Amino acid sequence: MATSTTFRICPKTGLRIDLNAERLIKANAVAAVVFLAIGGLFGLLVGLTRWPAVHILPADAFYLVLTGHGLDALIVWIIFFEIAVLYFAGSTLLKARLEAIRAQGGNPFFDEQVPQAVIALKQGVGRLIRDAGDFGVVMICDTRLVTKGYGRAFIQSLPPMRRTREVEEVTEFLRERLATADGDPV
Repeated sequence: MATSTTFRICPKTGLRIDLNAERLIKANAVAAVVFLAIGGLFGLLVGLTRWPAVHILPADAFYLVLTGHGLDALIVWIIFFEIAVLYFAGSTLLKARLEAIRAQGGNPFFDEQVPQAVIALKQGVGRLIRDAGDFGVVMICDTRLVTKGYGRAFIQSLPPMRRTREVEEVTEFLRERLATADGDPV
């Protein structure tokens, strides 16, 4: 099966340019500018929250907002494994890392991708439970944690916590903890 590739000729250099590659480069450039603008805006807002003359965010609330304190639930719809489309030039880098593991006789999925996904899940839970006074519900909707062998690695990586599949138990837990935290019954 032959594929047809269309090119254009660069007027300055006379070189042939693959039109698909050109579109991809333009899309990545636009995405980079958008992400840099968003990051710059957030950086400016963080800076302004610390500037006493502006008072965008009170100093006592700054840490709570920045760290996500006050969250009561973390919902994980699916466990994400690293895939190349998430990174600029990621397919080359990911493929090289996975090939290196394969060349050493390892299994790229179990030796690289599962451990990286476990770390990401632990970091998410760490944002919910940051100190001894915090509480919350971690709801993981991805059934692979109980149906696949590698699911044990995820479950064992989490701090000790009560596990359930019953919504009533979760509701009661939150009702009790929120009543204790606020001093008022929920």
